[in-house]
Amino acid sequence: MNEHANNTSGTGLALMGFALGAAVGAGLALLMAPDSGKKTRERLASTAQRWSKGAGHVIDQARDAVSELGTDAKSAIQAGQDSFQHDRATRDSRSARVTPGHNAVKREEIAR
Repeated sequence: MNEHANNTSGTGLALMGFALGAAVGAGLALLMAPDSGKKTRERLASTAQRWSKGAGHVIDQARDAVSELGTDAKSAIQAGQDSFQHDRATRDSRSARVTPGHNAVKREEIAR
């Protein structure tokens, strides 16, 4: 699942980088174009509308990636807690089976 989350977030970053590059390139092209003011404003408005649609899509993808990452993190935390509880129960059941005299011998060996 982590590979999927990393791949998804990498894709989101690539798309945002692409969108930013396209925006800068389009802005420079509009500034250097020898059109009239009215045509330039129309092109700017059209470009702004396209960018806002594209940005909304990228934001939706980023939101989905973050949501998936949160779900994966919660699952990993729960799995860790379950494993810890299982190991603790196993240790507790082993220590309950050891006789008191055996524990005393072990404590003496550890103290040396």
